[in-house]
Amino acid sequence: MTTTIQSTRSAYIKLSLFVFLFTFTWAASFGLYAIWLGDKAGLDAVDIGTVFAVNGVFAVVIKPVYGYIMDKIGMKKHLLYFVCIVSALMAPSISGSICRCCKATLSAA
Repeated sequence: MTTTIQSTRSAYIKLSLFVFLFTFTWAASFGLYAIWLGDKAGLDAVDIGTVFAVNGVFAVVIKPVYGYIMDKIGMKKHLLYFVCIVSALMAPSISGSICRCCKATLSAA
């Protein structure tokens, strides 16, 4: 009985830490995304707002699709692994953009 409680508590702590780190990373990098779009991509405020709006629309559309897939296949690790691999493949692109944006901002100051 105590093993089950410890296992559940451990899983809860790991999941909570993951959600916190994911949300923190997303929020920290998304603020820099607007700066990058303005400086490097040359977008004005309306275009930057459109980019953020399109992102929100896709998030609203994709989450139910992802939930439907999860309901159909169950909580299998294959989908989790797929999401992790895709996220890891996108990381160099995102981190490179953020680094270039920070360097450009610091050199302009």
